Amino acid sequence: MRLLENGNCDEEEIRENQALAESYGILLEEHKMDAGNELQHYREKTAECRNLYRTIEKPRKRLSKTKGDGTKRRELEKKLIFCLSVDYQQSKLTPHWGFSAQPSETYYLRKLSHNIFGIVDHALGEDTVYVLDERVGGAKNGDITISLVDNYINEKLPSWARRLCLFSDNGATNKNQFMIQWGIELIERGDFDSFRMCFFVPGHAKNDADRLFARISQAYKNNDVFVTEHLVKLIEDTVGPSGSCINVNNRGIVNWKGLLAKKYSSFKNIKSYRDFLIKRNDQGKVIVYHKACCYHGEYEEKDLLKKNTDASPDLKKEVFRYTYESKGMSKDLSEEKMEDLVKMYDKFIDPILRPKWLPASKSATLSHSPATSSSSELARQHRAELKKRRRKKG
Repeated sequence: MRLLENGNCDEEEIRENQALAESYGILLEEHKMDAGNELQHYREKTAECRNLYRTIEKPRKRLSKTKGDGTKRRELEKKLIFCLSVDYQQSKLTPHWGFSAQPSETYYLRKLSHNIFGIVDHALGEDTVYVLDERVGGAKNGDITISLVDNYINEKLPSWARRLCLFSDNGATNKNQFMIQWGIELIERGDFDSFRMCFFVPGHAKNDADRLFARISQAYKNNDVFVTEHLVKLIEDTVGPSGSCINVNNRGIVNWKGLLAKKYSSFKNIKSYRDFLIKRNDQGKVIVYHKACCYHGEYEEKDLLKKNTDASPDLKKEVFRYTYESKGMSKDLSEEKMEDLVKMYDKFIDPILRPKWLPASKSATLSHSPATSSSSELARQHRAELKKRRRKKG
């Protein structure tokens, strides 16, 4: 249209560009249709999971049980696929002035970044949020994703769970070689019978974890969050009694990349597929079945176990030797960021709230330093006012 209005091209060029614009319009409509079908598939599978789990739980809650209840329940348990929606929220910074005005001097100072990982369990009806700051694992990566999901399924899912499905966005922190290899390991060691991973169309990842993050963001926006403990408490209050918030240290993060490389080979053209189903074939071999999207199409199959592996190592026994703590992989903050944090806590935040790992200010003197300051008194007033507001809301 611009070319036509400006008169900068001839009629043949105009026709070519019009045809190109129409073809892009068709591609856009197909893209939207793909995203809509995928979202519908997501809703159907999560609702099916929730309803089947409630059906299984009914006989457990009844006072009078029949002989057939146990047999029927075991049959339903084999059919149930535990569906989890997993995702990362935008990193949160501390210290953060939400209730009170942020001091202008802090605008260009670097704060401590926190990774927030959420899991929505559609069967159990629970929300679980993991919080870890950048000193634990650095930026978001595959090691963190696998470690947190692995912790959840070991700690939260019932022992009889045999089938698992993850829904997540198409980002590299969620869809990568190591996630697929870890899924193979779950089946290889007999923890599950099948493991499916569904990844949404890029740009359209609107799963139930996003609703959880929206509530957390609203609470974060309206509250002062000076230390990690404040952030954890804020999330606990937001998710309520049906959820939980877990503060993770470097003992909870495993170097899965190094561990899985011993046993499994890479998956080529991983970007071309958004649906991966891992299970044993008729011969008992663990195979990765994959296809382009989640709601239709035929699966192709691939074997990712290394051919030169004589005796498959038991990775479960080696996990504790591969944690970030044991491997010395904890992230140290840069000297510049540490100085910025010291400036903020020295000048604007109650000394009682100062993190234990933060070094003392170089400019601070040991003699005649007051126990409180105008800024610390202001912080106490803010907390008292915040408590009043919460009581009024309650």
